Amino acid sequence: QAAMAGYALDWIDGFSVDGDVRYNAVFRPAGNVAWQAVHGLSAAQYQQRFDAITGQGFRPTQVESYSSNGEVRYAAIFRKDNGPATLAYHGLTAQQHQQRFDDWTKDGYRPRNIAVTAVNGQPRYTVLYEKVDIGSWQAKSRLSPDEYQQAFADNSAQGRKPIYLNAYGLDGNTHFSAIFASKPTGALKARHGLSKQQYQSDWESTTGAGYLTRV
Repeated sequence: QAAMAGYALDWIDGFSVDGDVRYNAVFRPAGNVAWQAVHGLSAAQYQQRFDAITGQGFRPTQVESYSSNGEVRYAAIFRKDNGPATLAYHGLTAQQHQQRFDDWTKDGYRPRNIAVTAVNGQPRYTVLYEKVDIGSWQAKSRLSPDEYQQAFADNSAQGRKPIYLNAYGLDGNTHFSAIFASKPTGALKARHGLSKQQYQSDWESTTGAGYLTRV
């Protein structure tokens, strides 16, 4: 319905509640930019669709992973625009992720998304990088709620704000994956750990004050 009304998917967040998969989504006016999106894919299906869509001249703007009945599923958004060069991977262990993270950031790529999903009690990483200047930056992918709050405060003091945020469950605990950067600039309001009612109230008051929903 949103696509038929001229909107494009800008953000997708998959998660599981009592065995059922749910999605958070943000749509924005599509304009004249062609786009595609996929979700609910296995690793093999995801790689096949990723290769096919990028082969048509689209580039990924978000990658996402989540659990469905104990198995990892993948989602992604693609746009056909003149955006920066990208690199991506999915389903890597923490060690494999760290090695590529170190290598690719040395080459000037910066993480855009770092999605983490638990597999048999171990984190698996799905990450998208762009070769773009985001200024001073920091990425943390295994923060407790208290650690995230401290990271938010520390980065804010250094002129950085969250440009990516996602929550996931591991070992019965909630963890946050976050990327902080000094670019782009602009006013920001961020909240986490809210109940459904608290979130709805805060969303209405914040968007009513002229803010856009980013994540």
